[in-house]
Amino acid sequence: MVVVIHVSSVIKNMDISSNRFMIFSIFNNLSVMSVPLFFMISGRIVLQKDYSINDLLLKCLKYFLVFLIFGIIENFNQLINLIKYFDVENFKNFIDLILSNTTYRWFLLAIIGLYLFSPMLKAIVKDKNVLKYFLILQFVILFLFSDLQNISPLGRTIPVSKGITLNSHFFVYSFYFVLGYYLGEKSTFKIKNNILITAFLLAFSILSISFILYSRKINSIFLEALNWNTTSTLIMSISTFIIFKNNFNKPNKITTLISSCTFGIYLVHVPILKHFNIFNVTVNDFLYVPLNSLLLYVVSFLIVFVFKKLVNKAKYFIYKPKNL
Repeated sequence: MVVVIHVSSVIKNMDISSNRFMIFSIFNNLSVMSVPLFFMISGRIVLQKDYSINDLLLKCLKYFLVFLIFGIIENFNQLINLIKYFDVENFKNFIDLILSNTTYRWFLLAIIGLYLFSPMLKAIVKDKNVLKYFLILQFVILFLFSDLQNISPLGRTIPVSKGITLNSHFFVYSFYFVLGYYLGEKSTFKIKNNILITAFLLAFSILSISFILYSRKINSIFLEALNWNTTSTLIMSISTFIIFKNNFNKPNKITTLISSCTFGIYLVHVPILKHFNIFNVTVNDFLYVPLNSLLLYVVSFLIVFVFKKLVNKAKYFIYKPKNL
């Protein structure tokens, strides 16, 4: 779904009053829950395990190295210019570009932050009452106040709402991180699929309609609707998480293979999209986003799959026991 977001992000250059903007917005709004689901799944995995401080620091170092490596790949053209015209000032500018122009790599920094804070978050989830208090408090402050700010002038006058939500990104990440653990720990949810699907469709409809109508009203993209701390996005994320947990919790060879490549696909799809202008198949507006997203996903998957195979082959030859 993250791939769909980046393919459909061309809406920022579209005429807001056009039907094309409306169609692309629907796909973009449908995929806005992808990041919350990332955090929920990560929280489900991380918070149920016991990591030593050294293990956490090593994981953070690994993610930071990946952050730097893909920063270099993403800014490859600037690296070529640096090599051609090397001086201290250009080197400083290149380092600043890697560290500040994070684009999609911000997710790696967010994961690093959550790993560093995971011992504290784990202390929260160990106590059921504290866990519920944490989720309820975060929901009220980050979601209800945020929605109130977006839909009502009265909401913008609430000092505590304004003061907390202006710099709330990490709080939102940690909320979904802990929420994923909470929902994952429940053995089963006695909520019928049709109720979950109805809730999802209702939330999605509210999000899409409000986004399109208000964007046209202000003649600018209504970015607040695409924030992850909206109730619509939360309902879509929870519904999707529970549906998959209750109905698709038995892994098979295909899902295991895809899941093993997911992180790599996330890392490579943006550089591919940026440096190779092949994902621009001209088709009907309704097919443009799904077709180009599928093409980008398949190419990214194949690159990651082949790379993993080559790495495994290299490991085999390096650590192959010598015949006596």
